[in-house]
Amino acid sequence: MHQHNKNTKLLISIICFFILATTWFLYRNDILMLPANLLFMDDEITAKSDAIICLSGAEVERVIHCNELFKNGKAEVIVVTGGELDDSTLFYQTSGSLASLSQGWLIRHGTPQNKIVLLPQGNSTYGEAVAVSNLVREREYKDIIVVSSAYHMRRVALVFKKTFRGRNINLKFSSASSLSDGLGHWWMNEGKMVSLFEEYIKISLYFIKGYI
Repeated sequence: MHQHNKNTKLLISIICFFILATTWFLYRNDILMLPANLLFMDDEITAKSDAIICLSGAEVERVIHCNELFKNGKAEVIVVTGGELDDSTLFYQTSGSLASLSQGWLIRHGTPQNKIVLLPQGNSTYGEAVAVSNLVREREYKDIIVVSSAYHMRRVALVFKKTFRGRNINLKFSSASSLSDGLGHWWMNEGKMVSLFEEYIKISLYFIKGYI
C-alpha cells in the first residue's frame, strides 16, 4: 500500500512537471514579456492637443517621435523639458540644459523655433511633471500629449496623473517606440534588461516618496 501511494505521488509529480514544461515551452515568450507589458502604455492619439511634452532623456527616439506627432498635426507646440546638465556628465559633450539639446535637435530637423517651448527644469520624472504642471496652468492648456520611451511610460503616467489630480486636464501618453522595439525580448538584451529592472526599482521608490 505504501509503495502504491509512493508510485501515485511520483506519477502526479511527473504529470505536473510535464504540464509546466509544456506550458513554459508554448508560452515562454508571453510569460517573459509580462513584466514589460506592465511597464508599457501607449494611448491612441486622434484629436489635436495643445502641446506635446517631450520628456528629457538620452534616447533620441523621444524627439523623433515628438517631431512626427507635430508634423502630423497632433499639437500646436512641442514643450521640451529637462534641467541643467551636470558638468561631470561627459556623455553629452556640451553645456546647457537637456531641454536645449532637444530644442536644437528639433530645429535641425525642421520644427519651427516658435513652435518649441523651452522648459529647462526638472532632472527627474517627478521634477519634470511638476514643471509641466506649472507651465500648463500658466498657459491654460487643456490637452497635452506626454512622450517618453517605452520602458518609462508606466511611471510617467502614474506620476503625471498624480501631479495633475483634481484638474480638468486631458492627459494622453504616447510611447516613442512600440512595445516590441522598446522592450521586446528584453531578457536577451543587456540594455533593455537594465532599463526594465531599474524602472521597477524607481517605481517602488516613487511610491515610497508619494510621487505616485
